Amino acid sequence: MITNQKLIKVLLIFVCTLFTSTVINTKAHAGLYLQYALNYHSSTSDITSEPTEYGRMNNMITIGAAFDKKQKFFFTWEAHSWSKEVKKGSSDTTSELTLMEFGPKLVCYLTQARSWFFSAAWHPYVSGTRTVAGVSHDITGTAMFFSLGYHINVSKRFALGASLNYHNVTIAKQVVATTESDVANAYGNIYPMLEMVIKF
Repeated sequence: MITNQKLIKVLLIFVCTLFTSTVINTKAHAGLYLQYALNYHSSTSDITSEPTEYGRMNNMITIGAAFDKKQKFFFTWEAHSWSKEVKKGSSDTTSELTLMEFGPKLVCYLTQARSWFFSAAWHPYVSGTRTVAGVSHDITGTAMFFSLGYHINVSKRFALGASLNYHNVTIAKQVVATTESDVANAYGNIYPMLEMVIKF
């Protein structure tokens, strides 16, 4: 469940990020930055006592602007949608998690050719649903996201690449039916992503 206070906070951060990126871009005469990243993973185990199926999908869009004339540092806004599903045993019992995250991100290229890069993101808004044993919960929290990767410059404005990412989500509240309660759950993952970047 999204509270008005939480939504206002996220909107203010988004507006500040967008405004700062625009001002920085104008002063530095630097380019805009658009990135899409994708990860999909699935696995199965045919152990007779407890067969397991696992699936995970991550989609991430980042938009922002450079704040230096060499375009090595970018201040951006990130939207990250992801879900995972785990099915254990011979029954149809499935646990599912679907989340949407928003927040500012800093991208830093480590070389003059803008190939190796590091990025760090803070997502003050995390919201979605979690289903365990057939019971659905609305959940909210925060997240952190760190990446180390490499981009191949296909052209002056277009690059393809990959990254290794650390993603940590902290769930602070959950709502079951109409009952809201405080929780302290965390999800941590390390996984690769394929990336496409446009700079203009």
